Amino acid sequence: MRSLIVVPLLLALVGVAPAPMTIWTCSGGIRSYELVEVASYDLTLRNTAAKAADEARVSVRYGRHDKRAAFDVKTDFPPGVDVKQHVRRTVSGGLYSFVSDQNDCRIDYVHYTDGTSWSRPEN
Repeated sequence: MRSLIVVPLLLALVGVAPAPMTIWTCSGGIRSYELVEVASYDLTLRNTAAKAADEARVSVRYGRHDKRAAFDVKTDFPPGVDVKQHVRRTVSGGLYSFVSDQNDCRIDYVHYTDGTSWSRPEN
């Protein structure tokens, strides 16, 4: 229970706002089909902000060199509601195949219906 309090407190102290959306599920991976790599994931996202969102950019780390596959998810994200989406796209990287129920997924961008947005700070 303490870690749930400490992490937001530390983020607040260094001035980093946490993502206003959480990823509950990010299962899937990269599959190679005849020299084409396809990234395919099942996502469950929850908007933790007090206002509705209509777009989120989710990225998933893959490969050996810290590559990220980015997915723009455009749908309604009401506050506090789980939204399930299946995303898929081709990626490059050289005959790599990996599937897992736990992946390095993150929210990079959120757009709200009131026209405002949130972006992950650059490292």
